[in-house]
Amino acid sequence: MSSKDTLKVTLRHEGVEFSVEGDVTSVIRAVHEFVEKVVPAYSLARALSVDVSVPEFLESVKEHVVFDESIGFAFRPTAHGLPAPDQVLLYLALRRVEHLLGRRQSSSTNLRELSEGLGLKRGTLTGALSELRKSGFVRRLERGDYEVTPMGMRYLIERFSPRQQAG
Repeated sequence: MSSKDTLKVTLRHEGVEFSVEGDVTSVIRAVHEFVEKVVPAYSLARALSVDVSVPEFLESVKEHVVFDESIGFAFRPTAHGLPAPDQVLLYLALRRVEHLLGRRQSSSTNLRELSEGLGLKRGTLTGALSELRKSGFVRRLERGDYEVTPMGMRYLIERFSPRQQAG
C-alpha cells in the first residue's frame, strides 16, 4: 500500500488520544469503534439518526433490484455478482424497505432467511455479517436477527449511485 492509499487520523477527547493509520475502510472502522467507546452519547445519537429516503435508495440500486407485486423485491442477475458483504447488505436493506412500505412485519432478517434468499454458504454469510457489523452497517438484534442501519443504507446509496458508477 503506497502512502497515497493510507489515511492517518489522530483524535483527542477529554485527555484520551487515539491514532490510527491504514486504508480508508480500516481507519473509519477504528475511529467509529473508538468514538463509540469514548463518547457514550454517540451510540445513542447514531441509533436515533434519520433514515434515508426510500425513493433515493431504490433509484440508486435499480440496476441490481427488481420489484414484483407478488413477491416484492428480488435481485437482478447483476446483484449475484456483487461481493458477499454487498449482497447481504442489499438484501437486508430491501427487507427494511419492504417493512417501511408495509409489505413486511419486521425489518430484521434471520440467518436462515439470509442463507436461503442469497444462496450463500453459512461461512461466507457469517463472515460478511461480521464485516458489516464492524463497519456499523448492520446490527445484530437480541434474538439473533440482523438489520441494516441508517449508515448501511447511506453506504448503499453512495456505493450504487449513478454518480459513483460514472466516476
